[in-house]
Amino acid sequence: MNPSPRRTYLLGVGALLVFLILNVWVAIDHYQMQYMATSQTVDALAGAKQIAQQRSALLGARPDNGPIDLQMMRRAGIRVPGSFTQGDSFASPWGQSQIVRQSNVLVWDFYEITTAGCTHLLGSSGSIAGVFSVAASARASDERKPPLTLDAAAQECRRTPLMARLFLK
Repeated sequence: MNPSPRRTYLLGVGALLVFLILNVWVAIDHYQMQYMATSQTVDALAGAKQIAQQRSALLGARPDNGPIDLQMMRRAGIRVPGSFTQGDSFASPWGQSQIVRQSNVLVWDFYEITTAGCTHLLGSSGSIAGVFSVAASARASDERKPPLTLDAAAQECRRTPLMARLFLK
C-alpha cells in the first residue's frame, strides 16, 4: 500500500517539528547551564577577591604554619562571603577549599574546582590582590606567574586530577 502524498508530507512536517522542538529545548537547557556556571564563577571570583584583600588578617588568624579554618577566620574578623562556607567549614562555591599559612605566604587550594572555574580563576588571578603565583596542580613545576591569558589558563586547567592553587603574600 502506497501512502498518500499528503500523509507523507504531514509525517515529514511532524518529524521536522519534533526535531526543531527538541533542538530548541536542548539549546535552552545548555544556555541555562552555561548561565548558571558563569554566574557561579562571577560570584566565586568576587568572593575570592574579597577574601584575598584581607590577607594580612588571614596571616594573623594563625600565628604558626598550617591550615586556617573558618573559626580562625571569624575570630580574626575576616569577612567570609556566605558562598565560601558549607555549614561550619570553609569551602569555595566550586567545592572543597583550604587556605594554609606557610611562613609569610598563603597557599589557597581549590580541590573540586571545575575546568571552567579553574580557567576563570587562573585567568583572573592578576586582578586578585596579593597573588604572585598560580598553578593547576600541587606540583611546584606547574607554578606560573600571573597574569595568565584565558588561553594559557585553559591550557593549564586541562590537567588531571585538576585543582587550582593561588599563592598570596
